[in-house]
Amino acid sequence: MEKAIDPFDKIQVESAIAQKRRNIKAVKTAYKDTTKDITASGKVLTISACKELEASKTASQKAIKHTASAPDFTSEELAQAVEALLQKEQTANSPKVYASERERYDAIIDAILDGANLSPADQEFKIYYEDTMDENTRLYFENKIEYGQHKRQEIKRWN
Repeated sequence: MEKAIDPFDKIQVESAIAQKRRNIKAVKTAYKDTTKDITASGKVLTISACKELEASKTASQKAIKHTASAPDFTSEELAQAVEALLQKEQTANSPKVYASERERYDAIIDAILDGANLSPADQEFKIYYEDTMDENTRLYFENKIEYGQHKRQEIKRWN
């Protein structure tokens, strides 16, 4: 609990300001000590970039474990194995049940914007839904796609 000071007492005001400055300095020092390893790369990671990094890290670790028995793989073969595992994880992580057709189409658009390959069933559904959607829904998704592409260009530009 802070004690009340008299704003007209110069000594109390100066000691309160000095205490405040010491507290601010202690917080800054603790923050710098805590984050010095995090900011070493000089880049700020976005949520989507973290997700991509985590997915590729997990997939590469699985590929390395999987290929540990076959050390004669070239880097190109290892990259193909990692890509195959990433694709398998992306399809495994996507929900198989949707509340509506619109929700499923929305998830498909997000997957396309994230660079995922669609399953044949999703490709068929995408074509079907695009043929049956009304003009307002079409406009909504066209804007979503345009915004998503612009957003990803900005992310790539800054990374």
